[in-house]
Amino acid sequence: MSVPYIIGNPYIDADFAAGGGGGTGPTGPTGPTGPSPSVGGSNTQFLYTNGSAIAGSTMTFNNSTGVVTQPGGAATPISNVVFSPTSMTVNCAASNVFSTTFTANVTVAPTLSNPSDGQCINWFITQDATGNRTITWPSSFKWANGSAGVLSTGANAVDLLVATYRSSTNFWYATLLTGFA
Repeated sequence: MSVPYIIGNPYIDADFAAGGGGGTGPTGPTGPTGPSPSVGGSNTQFLYTNGSAIAGSTMTFNNSTGVVTQPGGAATPISNVVFSPTSMTVNCAASNVFSTTFTANVTVAPTLSNPSDGQCINWFITQDATGNRTITWPSSFKWANGSAGVLSTGANAVDLLVATYRSSTNFWYATLLTGFA
């Protein structure tokens, strides 16, 4: 189990300095026991541990700007969506990045299951060597200017659907970037 150990947070630092080893901050319990970190500085560092040693990288939160930095960047694995012209499902709990090669026209709109409020997905849609494949989009998609995206038709063309889900409306706000070849 990974436990965040936070350095540079004044609520936690004051408690550690007083020997409390955790304590309560403005939003509730603030973490595990450990050695007293130094008080001061402008950044908060999150060190993820496995109980005995640092298990991950150090993320830095800049208290002035609100920016979180993680060395090495972040990446989301691409989840391949099994193609089906009549029953394709994109499981949004699996990733934020998806890929599918269309080998026929999609005549029944795909299902986007398990979305989270505010989730943004990127779906790479590739035409097969034949090209000219089309899609019926889900009715839960809202498009800029009310015009649904139209896939590129060239053989092996790659398009990128970018959509953000809002649970308050139950809609995906979508745009289609086309013509990557």
